[in-house]
Amino acid sequence: ERVTYLLNRHFTDMTDVVLEYEGTLVQFIGDAIMAFWGAPLDDDDQAYHAVAAAIAMQRRMNVIRADFAKEGLPPIRMRIGVHSGSAVVGNLGSAKRFGYTAVGDDVNTAARLEGINKLYGTGIMVSGETARRIEGRVALRPVDRVIVKGKSQAIDVFTPCDDAIVV
Repeated sequence: ERVTYLLNRHFTDMTDVVLEYEGTLVQFIGDAIMAFWGAPLDDDDQAYHAVAAAIAMQRRMNVIRADFAKEGLPPIRMRIGVHSGSAVVGNLGSAKRFGYTAVGDDVNTAARLEGINKLYGTGIMVSGETARRIEGRVALRPVDRVIVKGKSQAIDVFTPCDDAIVV
């Protein structure tokens, strides 16, 4: 019951943020959320909306953790990966069951960036491609050059911050 309560509160709050920033919530995967920007409706500013949503989601997590502490519940954490690129988007699945989703190499890169946060102790990892698309609009701190699983070329990664030069 506690796990259900924790996850439902988390999913509700994070869904609200995704929708507020014009994202498309695709699915809940265990305790994870998959969302994307730019489909089904075009969004010329999808990279900015995704990063702004990620920042807002982490701020909302701070509120959730404080609420949970007051209720004697354990703190929860969340990691977010943001990457920009192309994807196949639409109804995919079997003849009997399908869902609206996005697939492709760039989707996989975003998922890999989520996991890399753990290595660096960050909450949001943004690819260099996304950083270029939001240049001058969000303060980002360079983190490293990494080779994500399934790739052979390193990519630059950044994390949003309050005290860096806007990249």
